[in-house]
Amino acid sequence: MARAASADRPLRRTRPSRQISGEAPTPSRGYDSARPPTTDWSRPLSQNKTTSRSPSQTRRDRRREERLARREVERRAAARPIWRSPTLLLTIGALAAGLVVVAAIVLTGRPAATAGPSASGGLAEPASVTPTDLASGNTLGSADAPVTLDVYEDFQCPICGQFATSELPRLVTDFVRPGTLRITTHDLEFLDRGTTESLDTASATYCAAQQDRYWPLHDWLYANQAGENLGGFAADRLRSIETAAGLDLTKLDSCLASGTAATSVRALTQQTLAAGINATPTLVLNGGQKFSGLPSYEQLATVIRSLAGAKASPSAGASGATPAASQ
Repeated sequence: MARAASADRPLRRTRPSRQISGEAPTPSRGYDSARPPTTDWSRPLSQNKTTSRSPSQTRRDRRREERLARREVERRAAARPIWRSPTLLLTIGALAAGLVVVAAIVLTGRPAATAGPSASGGLAEPASVTPTDLASGNTLGSADAPVTLDVYEDFQCPICGQFATSELPRLVTDFVRPGTLRITTHDLEFLDRGTTESLDTASATYCAAQQDRYWPLHDWLYANQAGENLGGFAADRLRSIETAAGLDLTKLDSCLASGTAATSVRALTQQTLAAGINATPTLVLNGGQKFSGLPSYEQLATVIRSLAGAKASPSAGASGATPAASQ
């Protein structure tokens, strides 16, 4: 017999029915039917992106701006006129410098100036000026002097400079002017190493002697030494020295361009070496007694007085011990 349902018996929990396709979903707790779903199942998940700006999008924007900036720089560089190209300007400058070098060699017969520590410095005036009333070409003193002194020198030689600026003026006062001593200089190219400064200065004094301006140029050169092969006698500075010494530059250039001066200097240098003189300064008294280097003034004066007292006056050329005094 069937039993009636008791009021105290709990009701059976029924399972919610499944939603039939096509029907609207039944709202449940926490579900907002007014808000559309965030995922569209009709397209791939990779295309479901929020509209807010993400960090990855910020990086893309920054990279895009950098690319645009680089393209702008490249565009401006491509639009620059060719005459403003650094490479072209450097090439033009090098060609211009080469033309200056060639022109200087053609016009003066000597290399153009090279940069050096003293190549463009101011000039120093000679502390002592050799008296030209005692001069004849590259010699000082009377032809009848009982003692002769041959000085073998190179204008780049610092010891030669000491002799010319300290001892030579005293010799002129003590022995040349009284008629005891006759001095002859021989300008050589011993010290050229990668330059032609010795050859150029000796060639200039060779030509200066033809204008009776040897000793003024001699004094100015030694007053303005600046080391060996360092540009002290580079072309532009040497020209300033020649001008200061009062040379006729037109005659000087004509003499240099003929090549005679350089040929004579080279020949004298070889003749000097063949005679056994291979250092500057070398001082030869009466063609025989030789000092290699710089003796003290007292030593030199003592020998001169001794030779003068003995009335010994053989010439350098006659002795055969040293080359003829061509300069």
